[in-house]
Amino acid sequence: MALRMQVYIGLLYQDLVAQHKLSKHGKLPPVLPIVLYHGRQPWNAATELTELMLPPPAGTGELPGAPTLPAD
Repeated sequence: MALRMQVYIGLLYQDLVAQHKLSKHGKLPPVLPIVLYHGRQPWNAATELTELMLPPPAGTGELPGAPTLPAD
């Protein structure tokens, strides 16, 4: 579910940009995804994207959500 939520948020942001519906400062709005679960078993799916990923190589410091560092 964590990956699916990231996809949905990304698609929402793409749509907002395409429709020119950014804030008056040209920024995207914050999104608080909420999942309503009504299964019989306790929820056991990942809630963070990092739970689905291998750890970064030692010393690289690369993590999801980390700033993009362009190389000029």
